[in-house]
Amino acid sequence: MGQIVRLGAFLVVPLIGFWIVRSQGRSHRIAVSVLAGYALLMHGIVLAREKESFPFTSYQALHGPASIDVPLWRIDFVALDAHGNESVIDPEAWDATNQVPLQLWVHNYFMRLHAPERDRVMAFLYTLAESSRQRVASGKRVGSERWLGRFAAPYWYFLERHRSVPNEPYAGLRLVEVSWTAREFHEGSQRRVVLASYKR
Repeated sequence: MGQIVRLGAFLVVPLIGFWIVRSQGRSHRIAVSVLAGYALLMHGIVLAREKESFPFTSYQALHGPASIDVPLWRIDFVALDAHGNESVIDPEAWDATNQVPLQLWVHNYFMRLHAPERDRVMAFLYTLAESSRQRVASGKRVGSERWLGRFAAPYWYFLERHRSVPNEPYAGLRLVEVSWTAREFHEGSQRRVVLASYKR
């Protein structure tokens, strides 16, 4: 029975959408308002009942209930200059992929590799990062912006962009795991662990 109710709640959306497409003037404005009100109502119900009902969700099916002490992490891909100074590489620098799936792969599989395999991965990532640096330094674009410029949608809005690059080639690459909990983040505390380093 619950699935039928969820299906009915979902089918209301295309019906309101059809009303929006077919209406004009005052009727069109009412239809848009009904859609916005329905979306707010359904999201409120989903949050109150803690039940998922696509496309209305509290994301608990994906992440589970939140806790202030749940560990969170990211992988920073850090370039090194000739003096050993660090700069975080732009998340769009990775050619055909993006930092989100790349950091998931590093987190789940990289440390399982044997040392020679890790060295090959680091050399490959260095080559991609340096190629991207050269493109940006010469005034060209990288990642999703290569064709559409600033009109391109980023792969993930949460990742901070790092658009400036040095004119000199990168001297090396470092993978750094940064981890924290919500409590630690509020207190301004993070842990950094260097997973691997590569020098040209």
